Amino acid sequence: MGPTLNSTLSATPSSKHPGQAHVRIFGTHTIGPLILRRWIRPATRVWLFGPYALRGGVDLTLAAVASPYVAGAALLAYGTATSTGTIAYNTTLQTQVPPETRGRALALFDLLWNAARLTSLGLGGLIAETLGIRTVYVASGVLLLVAATYGAARPLRSPPIGLS
Repeated sequence: MGPTLNSTLSATPSSKHPGQAHVRIFGTHTIGPLILRRWIRPATRVWLFGPYALRGGVDLTLAAVASPYVAGAALLAYGTATSTGTIAYNTTLQTQVPPETRGRALALFDLLWNAARLTSLGLGGLIAETLGIRTVYVASGVLLLVAATYGAARPLRSPPIGLS
């Protein structure tokens, strides 16, 4: 799963209670793999791009609602989608890349992932500071939905190594 503008905006100030923060429940990142691992199939469109769509919908929900209950439920879905998508994506990467180049491919992936994550932090912070946090969530939600649509429309290149 790719980084988004709000990838680490885990604590955002509450307009109703200044000084307090809504904090994401990081434990939700373990729920997806534990519950869904029986059904996760690497290199399958729904597992590769479905989490983008779900996360995009969650970001748009967070931009639109103020209820902590709705936000909490949405963040539970977000954490589940993130962890499930990450496992499916990494497994797909490991099964698609030949063993002799796998280490280099994973290192390059890690480098690009972290560079994009740091960039999204900076951009997200600048946008939140100048245009507000709601704008960050809307932009992130739209970008994730575009990524899900684009990814789902593109053909997969070949069957996974060892899984064909």
